[in-house]
Amino acid sequence: MPSNSRPPTGTSRRSALLPGLPASVALPVTRRLRRLPPTSRPPGDERVRRRPVSVLAACVAGLTLAPGLALADNEVEVDGWISSSYEIRDRIGPEADVLVELETDRVYDVEAVIELRGRAFRQRAEFRDTFVDWKPSKRLRLQLGFNRKRLGLEYEQGRRKRLTAPRSFIYREMEEMGIVGRQLNFRVVGKPKDGLITDLSLGTDGSRNANLLVRVADERGSVSYGTWGLVERHRVDKGFIFVWAQALSAWHISPTNRAVVELIAGIDPFETDLARQLGDGDRVFFAGPKVEVARKLFASETFAIEPFVQSSFVFHDASALDHNTLQVLFGVNTHFRGLLFAIHVEYLGTTNRTPPHDRITRWPNAFSEVRFHF
Repeated sequence: MPSNSRPPTGTSRRSALLPGLPASVALPVTRRLRRLPPTSRPPGDERVRRRPVSVLAACVAGLTLAPGLALADNEVEVDGWISSSYEIRDRIGPEADVLVELETDRVYDVEAVIELRGRAFRQRAEFRDTFVDWKPSKRLRLQLGFNRKRLGLEYEQGRRKRLTAPRSFIYREMEEMGIVGRQLNFRVVGKPKDGLITDLSLGTDGSRNANLLVRVADERGSVSYGTWGLVERHRVDKGFIFVWAQALSAWHISPTNRAVVELIAGIDPFETDLARQLGDGDRVFFAGPKVEVARKLFASETFAIEPFVQSSFVFHDASALDHNTLQVLFGVNTHFRGLLFAIHVEYLGTTNRTPPHDRITRWPNAFSEVRFHF
């Protein structure tokens, strides 16, 4: 197809690259390809070249950790969890999971943080967070090393504070786009007033994507508010493109109640690159809300039952609103003396990009877990 031509009317961008496939099945086929492990993706797919951490990033993170560990005089706080789970989603089967976080005492206002995670059935162990934290004053912190790419409330809080171990659907989509994840960061966190937080970070990852992330949050009332903004020079198949993403969140989290509303929007770098290759220079925008509500019943210091519901609705392309995905998840978390017993059941329904826009359902996805925090 010439570079200046568009796909024929009624043909999706994905199906244009898959000759011979009906448009009604082009979406599930290509979405399945997107979820294959990196070693199984087709040759030439740019996402094959994405890596969780480059050798350079690992070396820099290691060098930044060395002074902090030396200053800590071997006094290290250990935190983490051990988990056994069974999942029915893209993969079906059990998993044994362990995460250990090591945090040194502050010496000259500096501490080092190392987070390690191992998964038995996947036979994988990895450093997840490795950074140095310098706190020169009560209202200022500087961090350098490998850390989360914090866009939105779920990536700000981490797994321990989330309702679900697997992230919500809209965040899983952003992980596939590379908009969230982990990277080498230089981060400046300020607290001009109690409850008011400003956060600025410069980061790069193993695909040589470079970005600027800004957060402003107000946690002074019973309802907290926050906004995150990302501008990124993102590597694609032939060169780079500039993308952005924004998250707006409001949340109320108390010992017994939880309510979160988020609105997330941005540019999908891979769909935008695909449109550019097909001769369509328009950027592909995604957007969607996410809502979750939970309440702890029979709550005491050692026991609570926490039923909850979580839902997100994602428009994959703002120029084709009929192409979207609905997620609804029901779950119950039972807390008992440091143990968490979790059962989640999730519905996913995605419409075809082209008429008649039938919704392809995936029901039920399920997840169960027993986790012990120490």
